[in-house]
Amino acid sequence: MKILISEYMPESGINRMRKIAEVEYNPDLWRNKQELINKIIDADALVVRNQTIVDQEILDAGKKLKVIGRLGVGLDNINLLAAKQRNVKIVSAKNANSVSVAEYVMAVILTASRSIIQAGEDVKKGNWNRKLFTGNEIYGKTLGLIGTGEIGHRLAKRAIAFGMKVIGYDPYIREFDYPFLKRGLQRLN
Repeated sequence: MKILISEYMPESGINRMRKIAEVEYNPDLWRNKQELINKIIDADALVVRNQTIVDQEILDAGKKLKVIGRLGVGLDNINLLAAKQRNVKIVSAKNANSVSVAEYVMAVILTASRSIIQAGEDVKKGNWNRKLFTGNEIYGKTLGLIGTGEIGHRLAKRAIAFGMKVIGYDPYIREFDYPFLKRGLQRLN
């Protein structure tokens, strides 16, 4: 079995794959479509992130291709219909980075509410303008989520820990699908 990896992947994951298959790893392969077409001809699996565009031409070239692994959750860079027509399975790393994304969003909320970057720059200049950089508390504020899936759920838990009120909208999640309401969160749909 041959696995082709066309974008950056941590060495630990590559080493695990090498135990079960031949692995060709080129983190910049996504930049050269013709080279990708040439290399996918004998690949059984393709591992991508979000830069590799897996279109009809790539899938046509991958005659032996059985699976595409997506390191992440978005699948907009993969022609899903063409993959399905060729019986190529798509596997994504669903929820793999949901904690990281939720933490990042909380960091952005805190940074924006307190002007942390500007205050840090001011302090580096030897100033301490407390009045200018006091900012606003997020406690008691309302966070509105468009999407209450795994990331939205994790973000909501963190926001509630900061004393925020959380409301959410998601047309795809039904009340019995996810414990969003069990957390005391309001659902708008």
